[in-house]
Amino acid sequence: MNPSLEVFDPPMCCSTGICGPEPQPEPARFAVDLEWMRARGVEVRRSMGPNAKVVTPLMRLQDPEQTKMLLVTLPETTPVLEAARLQEDLRRAGIEPWAWIVNASLAAARPSDPLLLRRAHAELSEIAKVRDDLAARIAVVPLLIEEPIGAERLIELFHRADESSEIPLRNAK
Repeated sequence: MNPSLEVFDPPMCCSTGICGPEPQPEPARFAVDLEWMRARGVEVRRSMGPNAKVVTPLMRLQDPEQTKMLLVTLPETTPVLEAARLQEDLRRAGIEPWAWIVNASLAAARPSDPLLLRRAHAELSEIAKVRDDLAARIAVVPLLIEEPIGAERLIELFHRADESSEIPLRNAK
């Protein structure tokens, strides 16, 4: 009869412990040690005990208290259609998108050049589709010279958005 070992793990999304924002090296090393024991004939069983509740990564994505899913699209027909299809797939999996971000909007950048005004005007129907038909919440991010990388730039972008929620456009004709 081979020796056996039963390990009672704390509740984790996986037995390695290498997922999450701060992976821990100890569970990974322990998993390697258990594999070493298995290779030498030890029967190893792992469980979380009789009262443990298993929480899978999918369950975390389905829980709106733990996960806020954001869909990001460009204000163009094809990207909006692709994001809408992704939203349908997520909903079939029990994941409700929290908000949509319409990124790099020329309309939100408020151009003055007549050519850019026409292009910005063309975005309005896609932005309206997202706002009226697809999203519970929407943020429209203007086309920017520099990407808003870092907390300070994102806060600046947020305060700029507070100035006006409408996208003003002059006549594009």
